[in-house]
Amino acid sequence: MLTTWTVAKLEVEDLRWSRVVIAVAAGILGLLVLPPIYLFFLAAVIGFSG
Repeated sequence: MLTTWTVAKLEVEDLRWSRVVIAVAAGILGLLVLPPIYLFFLAAVIGFSG
C-alpha cells in the first residue's frame, strides 16, 4: 500500500515538473520565434506606409 502511494505521489510530482518544463520551453520558444515575426510585421507596416 505504502509503495503504490509513494509511486503515485512521485508520478504526480513528475507531472507537475514536466508541466513546468513545458511552460519554460514554450516561453523560450516564444521569445525566439516572436521577435522575427514582430520585426517582419513592423517592416511590412513601414514599407506599406512609406
